Amino acid sequence: MDVIDVSGWPDAMDEPLGTKPKQWLRHPADDQLWLWKKATWHRGPAGVRLRRGDDWAEKVASVVGGMLDVPVATVELATRHGDAGVISRSVLSDGQELAHGNELLAGFTGVVRDPRDRHDHTIEVIAQVLDGVGPPPGKTAGKAMDWFAGYLILDALISNTDRHQENWAVIDDGGERWLSPSFDHASSLGFQLTDAERDERLTTSDHQRTVAAYANRAKSKFEGEIHPRDAALDAFRRVSPTFREHWREAVASLPGIETIVEDVPRDRMSSAARRFASALYAENHRRLSARLHTMDL
Repeated sequence: MDVIDVSGWPDAMDEPLGTKPKQWLRHPADDQLWLWKKATWHRGPAGVRLRRGDDWAEKVASVVGGMLDVPVATVELATRHGDAGVISRSVLSDGQELAHGNELLAGFTGVVRDPRDRHDHTIEVIAQVLDGVGPPPGKTAGKAMDWFAGYLILDALISNTDRHQENWAVIDDGGERWLSPSFDHASSLGFQLTDAERDERLTTSDHQRTVAAYANRAKSKFEGEIHPRDAALDAFRRVSPTFREHWREAVASLPGIETIVEDVPRDRMSSAARRFASALYAENHRRLSARLHTMDL
């Protein structure tokens, strides 16, 4: 994977959404907008400052999304003034606007909620909100919900626990509306764990500490904090028969991610992180595949 130095890219505008510092930049060659997101840090054992893996997690997730046939924002590993991070290309063209899920939900329910309030953030309500919305740009078949189900299937595969109301959206182009490509998958694949915890979970005989146990405890940002897999299966029930078969086949044909994580630069992703992410994905893939092929619709 290439790492792009964006230190010389001019600032475009600030990004107010989210809790992490972000900055829109303009590509010097074509003025295309890209969102710079600096990798975050936390305090490990004995107060040691450790970099989280939200940069590599977002890049790996975007590759997996492409393999799954899920429209995802283009993501590249990047550096800026010596800091590690990623850049994500804007999903909008000139004249288009993005309506995030919190705006759409407020317009539908008539209740403006704090983004941390998950009431009404359910698959049932989202399906109603997306009724009449077209498929993502570049896709001609199906409706918005047919593709949104794929976004949640991706979340289930990578243990993305951050699909909150501002992490999905609709593109508005003069009144015409399409589902936005999926974006912001950084909270995935155990990105926040220390290598010591990864190694422990990969080798322990304690069933409560295994990779499988970690995978099973994931919580989404939907009402009730349901498991990402349950959110995906709920959405799967609501798509057309054609898309049920589409997603079944897409998931069944997915390989492991060992080759993908091996392509991440060594200074971005540790050996323990590669092994844990691969094992976590494999566990999620096994469980989701089984449910998709056996669930009673």
